[in-house]
Amino acid sequence: MKKNIVIATLAVLLFAIVAGIVIAFCLPGNLTEEERIAKLRDSSVMIHVDGASGSGVIVKKTEEAVFIVTCAHLMTEYDQGIVTLVNGMTIFGDVVSFSEEKDLCILKVRSEYIDEDLYAEMKPADISKKAFKKLKKDDEVYIAGSALAVGSNIVKGEFKEKEYYVPEFDMEMLYIYAETMPGLSGCGVFDKDGNLIGILAGGSDNAEAVCVSLDDVLSEMEDL
Repeated sequence: MKKNIVIATLAVLLFAIVAGIVIAFCLPGNLTEEERIAKLRDSSVMIHVDGASGSGVIVKKTEEAVFIVTCAHLMTEYDQGIVTLVNGMTIFGDVVSFSEEKDLCILKVRSEYIDEDLYAEMKPADISKKAFKKLKKDDEVYIAGSALAVGSNIVKGEFKEKEYYVPEFDMEMLYIYAETMPGLSGCGVFDKDGNLIGILAGGSDNAEAVCVSLDDVLSEMEDL
């Protein structure tokens, strides 16, 4: 009897260990660098307006349309932008929300103008309020932008502050250490697990950057 109990106990322990290993490898935090880059690229877009270009990120997808967030300063005086998707397709996006105060703009791309198979491949960024709340100083973050080509600029950085007042924007923003370049404004900024934490608004030559926070992005998305 005792022998059977010992064997059963060992079997349960072995199962728990194996299950734990499987779960650990399935968690987002265990993404390989290649998997992380592919995930961040999937939701990235490039936006063109009258000779200028910037970046954007897909934040919502329905049967009728996808919604893309970018910076308002890119879309000033425009009610439409030319959007290039990661699959290379180019299509018009209509401005459906614009906030100069938050430096946020949302574009809508209708599914009826996109091939059904291509539309099925379009993926919005992962959004997690819980993950955003857990963000802490010196956490690894990633900028995923389209300065040179769609989703081609994946830059690793460090998160520094969640409520950093920026006089140029007259609001509190996310403050990170990361290299930036022209054309990245409006791109998504993500935690190490690929969750969206903000939208890049500007950077300096000293590898400092500020972002519109996820809280402001979600507030702007409320009426979508």
